[in-house]
Amino acid sequence: MVKFTQRQDELLQLLLATPDGLAMDQIETAINSSRRTIYREFSNLELVLANANLKIVNTAHRFQLSGTPDDLADFKAKLTVSHGTAPTFDSQTRQNALACRLLMANRSMKLKELALDFDVSVATISNDLTSLTTPFDDYELTIERLKSRGIQVAGTESNIRNLFATILNNAINDYEFFKTIGRIQRGLAVVATDEQAYFLHQLDAPTLLQCYQAVRSLKKKYFASVPDGQLQQLIITLTTAVMRLQHGDQVTYLRGINRDDFLKYQRIALAIMTQFPEAIKTQITGAEIDFLAQQIKGLTFRIDQDASLSNYDLQLTYRVKRLIDAVATNFNWSFGTDDKLLNNLTAHMQIALQRNGVPGPVPPSPELQEVRNQYPKLYSAVVRGFAATFPDQNFQIDELTYLLIHFASTYELQLSHQALRVLVLCPNGMTTARILKTRLARLIPEITTIDVARIGNLGQIDLQEFDMILSTTQLPGFKLNYRVVSPLLLENEVNALREYIHQYFPSTQPAETTPVDEEPQTQLDFDTVYTQMTAAKQILDRFTITPISNTDETVAEILVQVTRSIEPRLVRDPLEVAGKLLHRLSVAPVGIPNTNLALVHTLSQQVTAPYCAIFELATPIAFESMDKATIQLQRIVLMLGPADISDFDNRLMGKLSALVIESQENTTTFMTGDRQQLYQLISKAFLNELTK
Repeated sequence: MVKFTQRQDELLQLLLATPDGLAMDQIETAINSSRRTIYREFSNLELVLANANLKIVNTAHRFQLSGTPDDLADFKAKLTVSHGTAPTFDSQTRQNALACRLLMANRSMKLKELALDFDVSVATISNDLTSLTTPFDDYELTIERLKSRGIQVAGTESNIRNLFATILNNAINDYEFFKTIGRIQRGLAVVATDEQAYFLHQLDAPTLLQCYQAVRSLKKKYFASVPDGQLQQLIITLTTAVMRLQHGDQVTYLRGINRDDFLKYQRIALAIMTQFPEAIKTQITGAEIDFLAQQIKGLTFRIDQDASLSNYDLQLTYRVKRLIDAVATNFNWSFGTDDKLLNNLTAHMQIALQRNGVPGPVPPSPELQEVRNQYPKLYSAVVRGFAATFPDQNFQIDELTYLLIHFASTYELQLSHQALRVLVLCPNGMTTARILKTRLARLIPEITTIDVARIGNLGQIDLQEFDMILSTTQLPGFKLNYRVVSPLLLENEVNALREYIHQYFPSTQPAETTPVDEEPQTQLDFDTVYTQMTAAKQILDRFTITPISNTDETVAEILVQVTRSIEPRLVRDPLEVAGKLLHRLSVAPVGIPNTNLALVHTLSQQVTAPYCAIFELATPIAFESMDKATIQLQRIVLMLGPADISDFDNRLMGKLSALVIESQENTTTFMTGDRQQLYQLISKAFLNELTK
């Protein structure tokens, strides 16, 4: 068949695609040509069309290709066949085209077959194959010449894709590339009338358009600064990968990946891949994600991080908890597990970290100087604790004083409500000791906790836990300080105890008591309580510990395996959720220092209900912890929620998150405990939250 120019081919394709005809202005827009040029092309095509029993007619100002249905179908078929014919190439371009043909072939090919395809001799093809040996070697690929079978390529799938995509990217300029995509969007075919068009034709048009749309939808978020040439490279590589997947050719393993900051690129790769149809997504493995992430990492661009501080809550909460522990150690004072201090400090630090480093001198505040003067030892403890736990921050004196105010407030509150724990010992009769306990509670309300024990059980009691020890009898040889009182607790004994308490425990105050007949101030709504209890019970019922089989899998592969193991009614799109989790990991480390735990959480529209579970790896993996060290990760504490999670469900999940690092005992339980132990721990925390 006669070869047409690119414009003529576009014009004929357009007329064949619209049997009812097109107005001249529509044709002008579609092929980007002037009216005069189009009329000239009509004239040039007249003889060729006449030989095919066709002609271009103008009916009611609409131009259409006229002929019998059989003649139109025959002409369209011949035009389509001509697109697959290789144009005349120079030797270098022909070798590139030959390489593409071999790389994409799913079978061995004979020399004669290749010679016919490129309209050259068998000797020329043989010489071309020899010339291709070196570039193929550079990609660790081999051109095998198998006797009686033909020519085929041997090597890894990732290297085959990389070489094929590189050849196409070098052969096609970005203007022609994006222009061709525009033509595909208008329903026009990719033509092979010149070298670039031939290489463009190696890409399946529907797949190319699909990949372009997937990348473009994320351009503003991730690729705003990527040059068109590199964007073209990514789209070609992605199209190649999808085409190969559709033919059952998968990447199985990637060697030599530099995994520094790799998670953020895996997250972008997942964001792209989740936009494909289900038939493609089901074939996507962790290795496929790694392959695309590796291509993305090679681009010259900056990934804009989400500026929302909510992404840093877990890490920040952990560091604030460490700050509280450090200050407690430095000040020799237990701040306990005061949720209010932890929450207030975390909220304060979120704002403080945002304004830290704002340029310009800030004059010291006289009022804050007074606070530092009032609590010099506590201020020193805060300064040292902050330096140890936030070494990457350089807070000014006044900013550190704001932290001091939080600690001082909790300190004063604890002083005014200091718990006084008393142990009551008796030689035998527990009834006598219980009478004493009752009278102590009624007559000396400053005592907040009273424990009763037999003298014979002293060896089983940690006496250091008590502020005061009372006994109904003398204890010869007992080395600790104690006071002897009568079981009836006479008036003079009550006065002596009060004086002793006020002298040695001046911060205690009488415990507030509530009359038993007094109605509670807050009226609870039954429906609300029932709804909240049901929500908490559902989270508990979903909690499981699931083993995960892993050997050399990457974190991305493990997360995909984890999300795919969750019931579809809870996670509708596992890949999308895995992508969200990877995004979370790329923002900041989530490994808990000195443990085998990582606390990974996200919200997604693909999650239908709050969900928490532990996934236990068969083989621990090296994983970055919040203190930038490396832990051996074995248990992933996974927390998921719907994008529109309710305030109460969010509160429960927040409580669960904090529970993991609230105390060493809790952390140990999450590290080694079974489902029953963790169920009890979580249910107790939920119960406390429900009864606040």
